[in-house]
Amino acid sequence: LHSPRAGVRHCARDVLVLQHIACEPPGVYEDVLVERGATIHRVEVDEGGELPAAVTFDAIVAMGGPMSATDDATLPWLTAEGRADPVFAGAPADLVTLQWHGDTFDLPAGAVRLAGSDAYPNQAFRFERSYGVQFHLEVSTEMAREWAAVPAYAASLERTFGPGAADDFVRRIDEHSAEMLQHGRRLFERWLDRVVRATGTSPTRG
Repeated sequence: LHSPRAGVRHCARDVLVLQHIACEPPGVYEDVLVERGATIHRVEVDEGGELPAAVTFDAIVAMGGPMSATDDATLPWLTAEGRADPVFAGAPADLVTLQWHGDTFDLPAGAVRLAGSDAYPNQAFRFERSYGVQFHLEVSTEMAREWAAVPAYAASLERTFGPGAADDFVRRIDEHSAEMLQHGRRLFERWLDRVVRATGTSPTRG
């Protein structure tokens, strides 16, 4: 999630959405943008969609995908920094999310770690006006069913969790989707209101 354009005096109206596979759209994040009247410019990166030549958007929402960072060649959920962050302060101390990734990362120099889990210490961070989040809160039951129907995704689940894992994945998402979507909506709204809008009205604010 990135807010690149300073000097904008309204909430995000022109939003660039980067998708890396068709079945991983922004989900509830897109619902929030549509409700707020945003114009969404979607680039299907995996289909060869061209990135804009210049940054002219109020916000950029970059989604995940099945690729790995290597394809080319006991911590609490929220830290103290997360509780003080303008976006993450609205989340509970323990938050159920979908973690579906094998890669991890070191924090960029100057970044503030906002969230972690037992499996991956670095799950979210802030760097200036940009937020990096390596978990899913946007996934509805319908999206989970679509993911489970993708052969490569289903095979990945079964390799990790055994036979029937794809069905269990959909069941567990169905059990928690209402809670996850509610928190996903709140976090995304706080980002739009407190980061995108704030940086537009006062270019000197981080």
